[in-house]
Amino acid sequence: MQDFLNSFNKLEFFKVKQRIVRYALSEFGREKILNLQPTNSLSEIQYNLDLTTEMKTLLESDDPLPMDGLTDIRSQLSRAGILDSIITGDEIYSIGVSLQIARKVSSFISKRKNIYLLLNDIVKTIYIDKILEFNIDRAVDENGNIKDTATAELRKIRREIGEKTDQLRKKLENILKSVSSQGWAQEEIITARDGRMVIPIKVENKNRLPGFIHSSSSSGATVFIEPTETLELNNDLRTLQFQETKEIERILRDLTTQVRTVKDQLSNNIHILSTLDFFHAKGTYSIEILGSAPKISEKGFSILVDARHPLLLMRHKREEVFPLTMEIGKGYSTLIIT
Repeated sequence: MQDFLNSFNKLEFFKVKQRIVRYALSEFGREKILNLQPTNSLSEIQYNLDLTTEMKTLLESDDPLPMDGLTDIRSQLSRAGILDSIITGDEIYSIGVSLQIARKVSSFISKRKNIYLLLNDIVKTIYIDKILEFNIDRAVDENGNIKDTATAELRKIRREIGEKTDQLRKKLENILKSVSSQGWAQEEIITARDGRMVIPIKVENKNRLPGFIHSSSSSGATVFIEPTETLELNNDLRTLQFQETKEIERILRDLTTQVRTVKDQLSNNIHILSTLDFFHAKGTYSIEILGSAPKISEKGFSILVDARHPLLLMRHKREEVFPLTMEIGKGYSTLIIT
């Protein structure tokens, strides 16, 4: 077998794989292509040729396979599989996308199962979980942030945060106008320090405004004061923000638990989607080089008709690569190329 692999290395088989890998849609699809090794199993060779032909037919004559946005979620599933773990909104969103793609691909192929028999055999074990997909879509946006629609409690807390923030800002604006009219303020802006809303006061006036000094500017000319009048509002706001954080953590924990219960099924989906990605890339490459599936024979000889070297096709236009017709193994077993 090692001699077999050495021969393929000398033939620069890896360069062909590097070309094909450009058409992979996901990291696990790329891995499958780069790990591809030659085989001498005729049944395996024929199966792979037939699958590639089916995929090529699909690519040439059908709607696009709905695999856009396909990502590798193996690490996310690994972390979700740890008891009591909580994965991030980004990670949960990518799992939701994977579920959506798996469902769409399954539907796409099953509607055409009489045309793509081998592809249908692959996708028929895809796991579809519309409830988990819906729960993720309701809770997490494309940036991994938790939506207001995740729970009624989160929506209530965020509404209260908005109301309390408006009250606090209006009160600070009134205070800022007053101190600005007396020339105490460095700038007429409201900013935040340590998660609390403050106003900038000239350092020489810091004792004129009752309140808590949070920090000073790098030059030392400005101090950032939380006025005494707004301490309670700021405290209320911080309490609500803490409640928001706890509710988000609870939502993420619940979604992680839901993912954990179907981790094995989602892992199987990854295997299926990576296989489809693998043949999708091979089919696309075949279209690029105008390839055709060879007929496999057990008689021990090869016949090439108008064959072009794939590496030459990478560097030259097709019309610039001269086709060769030859056979080996039937009338003679040695071919010398000069």
